[in-house]
Amino acid sequence: MTMNFLSTVFFVVVVLWQSTSEARRRCYGVGKLGGPLARVRSINSTNIGYFEGCEVVKGTMIFRHYAFRSDPRTNTPAMNASQLQALNSIKVITGFLFINAWAEDVTNFSAFKNLKKIKGKYLYNRVGAVVIQGFTNYNRNNTLIQIESLGFGSLKSIDNGNVYISQMVNLCYDQTVNWLSVVKNPIQYSGIRNGVLSWANKPRNMCNLQLLCSECNTQYCWGPGPDFCM
Repeated sequence: MTMNFLSTVFFVVVVLWQSTSEARRRCYGVGKLGGPLARVRSINSTNIGYFEGCEVVKGTMIFRHYAFRSDPRTNTPAMNASQLQALNSIKVITGFLFINAWAEDVTNFSAFKNLKKIKGKYLYNRVGAVVIQGFTNYNRNNTLIQIESLGFGSLKSIDNGNVYISQMVNLCYDQTVNWLSVVKNPIQYSGIRNGVLSWANKPRNMCNLQLLCSECNTQYCWGPGPDFCM
């Protein structure tokens, strides 16, 4: 009798632990699908810790420029490079990824080093699955001027939607990605070729494309070094 009781208790504990672990591996993104970030407009220093240990993000991930500068009105500190490590565990984003600023001392997006799939169930302006777009802020500084490579070393599939990468004047590695193998279901749209629009980044004639993926067995890579080969 005692053994049966203990076995039942052990089974219940295991099930609860598994359920808790599964819940921790899944989380909500920014937007209207629910969760603690349903009413926020950007991931910032006060909420990025929510993604630590999460593997599947239900919804979208949005990083806006004001998240990377302090806001004394709301007592919100600027998000820094070390906090971006909370994104390391993410493998799937079911919606879209939007970035228009990043930590100033980080030259790629390798915080998403384990990101394998962007499903694109929800799209930016109904077409964008990945939108990474620098712009000139109020100080006349380009918000993504420090970005030199993309750094999505594990990304294999963008299931639905297009890719927009623009206004990163030091970025060459948008030209070394085999987008045809990554973008699975591009949306037909004026000016978009094969689901990718890449413009106003570092000019092709200023990028030594033959050397950029020299440590890889193919001509395609997400950034310098063997960790970013495609």
